Amino acid sequence: MGSLYSDRVYGEHPIGLWSFSEGINYLTLLDPADEDVTTWAGSSVAKYIAFVRDRIPSFPGIGDSYQVSGTATSNYLEVHKHGILDPTTFAHVGSFDVGFWGFYSGPFSYFEVVPIDADGNIPQIGVDELAAPTYYVPSIILANPDAWTPIIATFAEPQPGYESVFGVRIRAYYPDTLAHTFLIGGIASGQLMGSKMLSENGMQQFKPPVSSGLQYFDISSVVGINEYGFGMDTAYAVVDTNKLLANSRGIPMVYGDSSSVHLTPSTLPSIVFPGKGCFNESGRNRELTLELWLRIKNSSHIETRILGPLGSSDGLWISDNALVLVVGEHIASYDTRDLFAPKLVQIVFVQSGVALVVDGTEVAKVPYNGGFPNNYNHNADWIGLFMDPDLDLFEIGPVAVYPYQVSSLMTKRRYVWGQGVRNIGTGDLASFQMSTAVYNNTANIPITQVFDPSIVGEGID
Repeated sequence: MGSLYSDRVYGEHPIGLWSFSEGINYLTLLDPADEDVTTWAGSSVAKYIAFVRDRIPSFPGIGDSYQVSGTATSNYLEVHKHGILDPTTFAHVGSFDVGFWGFYSGPFSYFEVVPIDADGNIPQIGVDELAAPTYYVPSIILANPDAWTPIIATFAEPQPGYESVFGVRIRAYYPDTLAHTFLIGGIASGQLMGSKMLSENGMQQFKPPVSSGLQYFDISSVVGINEYGFGMDTAYAVVDTNKLLANSRGIPMVYGDSSSVHLTPSTLPSIVFPGKGCFNESGRNRELTLELWLRIKNSSHIETRILGPLGSSDGLWISDNALVLVVGEHIASYDTRDLFAPKLVQIVFVQSGVALVVDGTEVAKVPYNGGFPNNYNHNADWIGLFMDPDLDLFEIGPVAVYPYQVSSLMTKRRYVWGQGVRNIGTGDLASFQMSTAVYNNTANIPITQVFDPSIVGEGID
């Protein structure tokens, strides 16, 4: 889904814009080749090609769908594949999921999903409190006839020492032993993704390009985030021990977005994006505006950095509910009183100093003498977003960099765009039906509405 807000601000010529509108979803546990069910064993499997005469609704998921057919000699049809899940690569968040879409017509009972070992048996997951062996329990899920049904099975991670590679077995049970056919599609597996696996492909992590210099900051695995529009500068969601540190699963912060980006605690930054000269010596003698939407909950009242360059401690900090701008030895703060409300935050770089602007109002400023760190022996022009483990919540919306000082009027207009406030007074005669108002439930008169004496008394008993 696109971003209506980013569509608008893109026309104001940013030199960098990351809307996250494509979504940062879960890390896949499957190799792309294993998503092809024709490579699985068991009943006969063929790629399904829909025909109008089949009267089967279009496949609602991502990827291909497959037709599984055969005789239910033991009251079920089965497909399985071993060696496709490696628990040693799990992010150790407690569980993992296997999901797909299923479709059937005619007599049918339920789907059964369970991990299997190399011999096709259900593997041991560990031991209980009495040191008795424990095994995976098949997940039984009912399906609706003549409709694509989402199937998601959740399993606990195996205990240390029981993390051998295993596979997945899927069965469709029937009340008889006749020949049957059912459809399956969008096979996926991942962690911490909820139902996203049914509509989005899981992401593959990779090493950042050597030219990026990110390896000098202990960032060894990332997921790419495309720049909005036609830009070629990629931002990255950071992966820490197979855990994706940013996910598009927060409540939307700006009008027209489907979600915001939820950051995960780590000692590494959750997201890094090209700084375009912000907080960097390459930005000397340039006017720049770094802009982002954010929402933070800090019930522990800690002091921590939330945004800044990877090569120094400059940037934006929080202390309780205050936003703190740090540039070298200079510090300026602003008590927002409430960081949880969505805020449009800008850091403006001009020759006379660096200013902090919140929702269109300049709230703090520090002097600047062009002494930001240079690029050392590698490319250090990266800005990171940091989620401290003691923060309750840190979510962001679109991030942008502009090659000019954004005016207060433009910023306030963007704030209105982002919050979805509709104009309620244009100077023309207007009437308001308060019971069906979308945003406002009151109007100031005569500031926002022209008074017409000719209508006085109409509709009044």
